[in-house]
Amino acid sequence: MIDRVLPHGPSVTAPKGVLGHTLGAAGAIEAALTVLTVEHQLVPPTANLDGAAGAGARLDHEAGPPGPSGSPPR
Repeated sequence: MIDRVLPHGPSVTAPKGVLGHTLGAAGAIEAALTVLTVEHQLVPPTANLDGAAGAGARLDHEAGPPGPSGSPPR
């Protein structure tokens, strides 16, 4: 679905693996992380991600060190 809506293959990350269950603070923390990601143009990696879950999806799943936003899918 994401692949059809955003065909350019945007970078994808998920901070919950690093942040854990922050309950009510999750929205504020993810908003701050989004601002920092845009400001520094680096996408933080997803913790414990070995490979992309969606077979055939052309998304840039960040699994290694922080990468530049908008980089081609790996």
